[in-house]
Amino acid sequence: MPAASCWHCSAVGGLTYGRISWRSTPAQRFAALVTGFTLTVLPLCLTESPVLVGVFAFLVGLCLAPLFITAYLLVNDPVTASRTAPTEANTWVSTASNGGFAAGSAAAGVLLEFQGPALTVTAAITVVTILRRRTLVLEAATLNHPKLKPPGLSDGLDVPPAP
Repeated sequence: MPAASCWHCSAVGGLTYGRISWRSTPAQRFAALVTGFTLTVLPLCLTESPVLVGVFAFLVGLCLAPLFITAYLLVNDPVTASRTAPTEANTWVSTASNGGFAAGSAAAGVLLEFQGPALTVTAAITVVTILRRRTLVLEAATLNHPKLKPPGLSDGLDVPPAP
């Protein structure tokens, strides 16, 4: 049941995400979605209630499809601008997510086994915080130095304001 809830909500999240005219950059949306995904996945390792598992699976699902859509968008802009192989670039999204899920699951399993859930959740939040700070630094460097920004990459500033 929780897995079905996650997948159904992923479809809803993806369809809703596609209908919105975003004013933020893909990098900003990606960071917010990673944070949301992490914060909804973490309680799953702390709860034993089937109802709460279903609720958190629902919330995870809402983040899942938009997260992958945004990851592919982040890869697509620089690849299109540089005229390199988009198929190869898109496989890196899958490879990175699979590798990240595998490494994160292995690390969480070891931490849960030997240290319990409190340290595991703290470690996960620390990792996400470090990665988020790193993406903020990279995004600021890219936006402040036009030579670092690939040609044709939308920074979200060309989007007209909402009426």
